[in-house]
Amino acid sequence: LEELPGSYFLGKQAEAPLVNRKVPILEASFVDPDSASGFVYSVPAHAPYDYIALVDLWKEGKAKELKPIPLIRIEGFSEIPAKDAVEKFGIKSQQDIEKLEKATNEIYKAEFYRGIILENVPLIANLKVEQAKELVKEKLFDEGKAFIFYETSRKAVCRCGAKIIVAKLKDQWFLNYDLEWLKEKAHSHIDKMFIYPEKYRKLFHNTIDWLKKRPCARKRGLGTKLPFDREWVIESLSDSTIYMAFYTIAHLLRKHSIDANKLKPEFFDYVFLGKGNATEVAKHCGIEKTIVENARKEFSYWYPLDLRHTMIAHITNHLSFFILHHIVIFPEHLWPKAITLNEPIIREGAKMSKSKGNVILLNEVANTYCADLFRLYIALNAEWESILDWRSRDVEILISKLCDFWNIAKKATAAERKSVNNIIDEWFVAQFNKNLSDAITLLDKFELKKAYQKAFIENLNLTKFYLNISKNSYGVLRSVLSNWLIVLEPVMPHITQELWHELGNREFIAFATWPSLQIDESKLAIGTYLENLLSDIRHIIELKETKPKAIYVYTFEGELTKERIKNAGKSYFATVRKAGLNLEQAKEFAKHEREIIEHVKVFMEKEFKCKVYINSQHDPMDKKQLAMPFRPALYVE
Repeated sequence: LEELPGSYFLGKQAEAPLVNRKVPILEASFVDPDSASGFVYSVPAHAPYDYIALVDLWKEGKAKELKPIPLIRIEGFSEIPAKDAVEKFGIKSQQDIEKLEKATNEIYKAEFYRGIILENVPLIANLKVEQAKELVKEKLFDEGKAFIFYETSRKAVCRCGAKIIVAKLKDQWFLNYDLEWLKEKAHSHIDKMFIYPEKYRKLFHNTIDWLKKRPCARKRGLGTKLPFDREWVIESLSDSTIYMAFYTIAHLLRKHSIDANKLKPEFFDYVFLGKGNATEVAKHCGIEKTIVENARKEFSYWYPLDLRHTMIAHITNHLSFFILHHIVIFPEHLWPKAITLNEPIIREGAKMSKSKGNVILLNEVANTYCADLFRLYIALNAEWESILDWRSRDVEILISKLCDFWNIAKKATAAERKSVNNIIDEWFVAQFNKNLSDAITLLDKFELKKAYQKAFIENLNLTKFYLNISKNSYGVLRSVLSNWLIVLEPVMPHITQELWHELGNREFIAFATWPSLQIDESKLAIGTYLENLLSDIRHIIELKETKPKAIYVYTFEGELTKERIKNAGKSYFATVRKAGLNLEQAKEFAKHEREIIEHVKVFMEKEFKCKVYINSQHDPMDKKQLAMPFRPALYVE
């Protein structure tokens, strides 16, 4: 009727419904003026926000005559639970938003599940809070003192930055999700679906529980006209949730230039639901029978949807509608199978937005770097449950690794294929295949980051080390390169296809099946042995603080006495266990230690720029007696 400032109402009174009681109107800074009328019912005894607002007024010398009135009894709290919470969280004013939120959640949860209405409250005395809420609501409706108010879940802002005011339009059309049978089927299906990360399954269930009626049409804007009332346009979230069904046939409609007017309900009933027959549908719609039949075949081939991937924020809208609409429209065997979710991407520590100009455009990524680099970077850095931070420096580092991979793989494609013929070759192939096998297992669990750490980073580092110590390196690498390319293909489709072609393959690598990998577990400990040996030598050189003149390595030989075992200490057995060995296996391993070191001797001499001697008679510090299976003794001159 007219517009008035909030100050106009201060000092005046409002009438409380049901109890016919007048209450004073006070100011509070926490109240959101965009929420309904901007007035909220104040219950300072039970709402931390209301209590601290009253305290702020007292500090200003206002409303001193007003005291909180208890309405609910909660075990473990005083008569004024809001006061307890404010003091517990150390809240000083209405500006302590974060603490107020925590306090409010604690009190409201305790009241809802454990609260009992006090005896002096009419109509609802001695009831549980959850029962009292329903009774008050019914009474308000019965007396015509309440109406349904549709509240938005968040503040909406236009792309231009202006505030959006959400309105309920007259004669609005709604989708009714508040159907018992629909909710039951949705809950049952969500329990059966693969959802990753698993922790979000509960949010799906919660969303299905609270979804009721949702507006599904608007009066203006682009979109499809509502069939039941042509003055309305279908709202995007209402009709976009089964678009993947349309994707299965869209290419056919484009290819044959099918006019949209010919796509009558009978066409979709046949294609998506199998109703009717192709001859009658073709005649009714004016579309060739073969096109109608092919559309049905395409849909039947691709459906049900195996996996939908999107952001976590879409659970409470897109994704829940997606599940519900499939349940309503399609038979159960065509309901979606899996949903995976991720957090958003930020850039250099800052949220991406058009206004900041820090948005990563995919076509720019492809032109500046390449699509494979982008895919690999995402796979290596993205955790499903955390935000991905795109950092240029990390991208540059990955470019270097990708170039290393390309150069190594190119040389391998040109090399003559060779089989393993020594212990180092055997270890390399075993460890290489183990990494690929682990990656495949991790991919089955949707753990992309861990999978490609194994398949790309660890195998690239392993390969570089192997190339430094082996004579047959590129020939042996070629023997395992095909398997490596197949596992890398999902994140590097273009690069792997090129290398696959250079290996003499004519088909697409995408059609290749996961490799069957042979792993000699007994050879895996060699890598740990070499890693420990080189690390120990570096440590000794560091302590000496001088360049080494010669390095002497003494491997275990002879009998393993109790005294030697005792002197070895706990750290020795920890090292052996870490390598996946027991003492007997370590003794067996010791038979090959000299052979292993002989293979890496030239590499070690280059690495440490000095001569390396194995089991030399020269032992001025009597180190040889300290050698243990899987842990050689060392002396550095």
